[in-house]
Amino acid sequence: MITNLIFFPETADHDSTICAMHAEVFGPGRFVRAAVLLREQGTHDLSLSFLCADGEKIVGSVRMVPISIEKIKGYMLGPIVVHPLYRNKGIGKKLIQMAIKGARTKGSEVIVLVGDADYYTKIGFQKVPFKSLLFPVPVNPQRVMFYPIENNIVENLKGVIRCRKVD
Repeated sequence: MITNLIFFPETADHDSTICAMHAEVFGPGRFVRAAVLLREQGTHDLSLSFLCADGEKIVGSVRMVPISIEKIKGYMLGPIVVHPLYRNKGIGKKLIQMAIKGARTKGSEVIVLVGDADYYTKIGFQKVPFKSLLFPVPVNPQRVMFYPIENNIVENLKGVIRCRKVD
């Protein structure tokens, strides 16, 4: 039973709890996903990573990893995880909206992710033009999406995605 959902920024103290939730929800296959392999090359930005708790229990998390695409400054969204008992209640959407707002505030131009188009288009993400972005690891180009923070960013959205340092 959901009692009292609260949303708040992640701190370093939450890392083991979030990693345990990733293991429970995604299983061991998570380590071979292209997006995970890319994110492991950088560090997520705690100021743009958010949690949802029901009372004392963490039930949702979103992380953002700083990236660059040539001269474009952006973030890679993910992983986003919501405990199975709490799905379809708007938690993932709210966490993503918080991350987008934070990225905009920090001067990001774009947010990129690898994920399910049916889910993310409802939040405002768009498919990246075919093969305009190159990942340092193999990725299904049909699952690469972006959220344009800057107007007309799609015209310049070309090149290799690289992790960058947290601002």
